[in-house]
Amino acid sequence: MHSPFSLKNKNIVITGASSGIGRQCAISCSRMGANVVLIARNEQRLKETYQKLDPGNHLSFGQDITEYKKLKDIVIEAVSKIGQLAGFIHSAGIEITLPARSMNSKKYEQLFATNVISGFEFAKIISGKKFIDSQRASFVFIASISGTIGKKGLVGYSASKGA
Repeated sequence: MHSPFSLKNKNIVITGASSGIGRQCAISCSRMGANVVLIARNEQRLKETYQKLDPGNHLSFGQDITEYKKLKDIVIEAVSKIGQLAGFIHSAGIEITLPARSMNSKKYEQLFATNVISGFEFAKIISGKKFIDSQRASFVFIASISGTIGKKGLVGYSASKGA
C-alpha cells in the first residue's frame, strides 16, 4: 500500500538545515525516504544534522545563502550527484530583536536577504526544467506567526516573515 507521506526517492533541498525547523524538516524528510540536500552556514551543525538522517543519498553544503551567485552551483552539483529535485523547503531565517527606532536599512536588508530573497532565488533556479521534476514538485517557505501578529522588538523579522 502506498503511503501518502512517502518521499521515497524524492530529492529535496532544505535551507536552514543546521538547526530548528530546518533540521527537523531534514530529519523528517529522510525518515519518509527522501534524499535531502542540507544547506546552512554553520558546517559543524550541518554535520550534526547529517548524522541524524536516515540512510540515503544525502548532500551537505556549508554556504551563506545570501551569496546569491553561488546558489546555482549548489543546485547544479546536487542534481548532478542525486538527480532532479522534487522539492524545496526554505527554512533559513535570522532574527534581529530591536525596537523600531534602533533598526536601520542595513538590518532590514540582512533580514530580507536571508528570510525572503534567498528563498526566491533558490526557487527561481530550481524551477529550471533541467533541475526539477515539474510534475510533482513542491516548494515550501517556512513563515512565522510573527508575520501575522507582530511582537515588540521584532518589526523587521515580522515584516520579513510576513513576506
